[in-house]
Amino acid sequence: MNNDLIPPRENFLACAFTKLILPAVLQYQQLEVTASAQCVEAVRRLAGKSTVLLLNHSDRFDPLCAFALSKFCDEDFYYLSSREQFDGTLGLRGWCMQQVGTYSVIRGLPEDYASKEMTISLITEAKRKLIMFPEGDVTGRDDAILPLKEDGIRNMLIAQQRLMDSGSPREIFLLPVSIYYQTRSDAIPQLNRSLDRLEGHLGLPVTHGSFEPRIRRIVESVIARLATHYGVALSGSTLDQKLMELCKYVSMSIANFYGIAPDDVTDPMVVLHTVRGRMWRLMHEERGDGTQYGERLRFERRKSGGEFIRDLDRLEQMLILAHTLQQYEFSVEEAWRAVDRLELEITGTASRKGHRVARLEAAPAISLIEFMSSWEYHPRRTVHLVDQRARVAMYSALQTSKKASHTVTSAA
Repeated sequence: MNNDLIPPRENFLACAFTKLILPAVLQYQQLEVTASAQCVEAVRRLAGKSTVLLLNHSDRFDPLCAFALSKFCDEDFYYLSSREQFDGTLGLRGWCMQQVGTYSVIRGLPEDYASKEMTISLITEAKRKLIMFPEGDVTGRDDAILPLKEDGIRNMLIAQQRLMDSGSPREIFLLPVSIYYQTRSDAIPQLNRSLDRLEGHLGLPVTHGSFEPRIRRIVESVIARLATHYGVALSGSTLDQKLMELCKYVSMSIANFYGIAPDDVTDPMVVLHTVRGRMWRLMHEERGDGTQYGERLRFERRKSGGEFIRDLDRLEQMLILAHTLQQYEFSVEEAWRAVDRLELEITGTASRKGHRVARLEAAPAISLIEFMSSWEYHPRRTVHLVDQRARVAMYSALQTSKKASHTVTSAA
């Protein structure tokens, strides 16, 4: 696939087949997904209306949960996903994602204009509801909703404005939905075995203490080795600060190698996405200069770019790990996610680490109509107001799910 927009398809047979096999996929992943009756009713209540479902993004299994919600509600959704997710398993994964209604976005700056227009079009047409993870990246946290991406909020407001300009009185609704993961007690012995393996891979003495110090010792070892690998001296005082410093340094080094000048941004994840997006466009240019030598240089650029893309993928995993470690209270769920990221980095594969339950809950829908008088004169302030309103609602739904669960909070 090239770097053009990958549009969604409306393949009803593919959607039906995927829903059919979903229980087997979830069983293999040791994940049970449930949705409250109130959540399902909130989605169904918006039938036929222009709707964006806003889901928090704490875990790599969130897309599976979103698809499960589609099955619970007996309707098909559109899904927005990062461009790199479409390229696994020789393009088969991307084909399957596209057939069930997923389209692509190249993250970072500048904004992916084709994806932006697709988003606005899908919202205004209202053929299906649109699933978005407005935090943008996996956060690894279930104790907070991180700031939502401003460009995503702007696109929703622009869609509402276009409906109004066309003379349509239709409202666009935002439905905040939370996903909360409950780790079952059978995860404890499996997590211990995973930590044993990770310590063995790093040459660390195997210990049998509580999860938190073992995980932090493993992270310290990984940081030290990556800092040596990339030739950077880190000055951060905490593990998450060191990880974020490492990621920004390497991203900027790759950008400088390619002559890419990222915009003046300080968020390491935005820097990473911007560099990866611009590299992606450089690597997938359709034509060289028409000469054999030009084609050879183009081939070499794509080959070296592929190596750098793998570095950026690694750094993205480390940034997610950094965010996970920022959680206020250490829990078994945090241990599960940290071990999951460390396995992917250290061993290359993630093991099954015990059963979990993902609980979906919804807050009351938000109409964008009420923000339009402010949008005309104070667009930035309006984006901030929508962000605040949506995050409060998502957090409220998250707390409702937490109260309904009984997660183990400590382990030896």
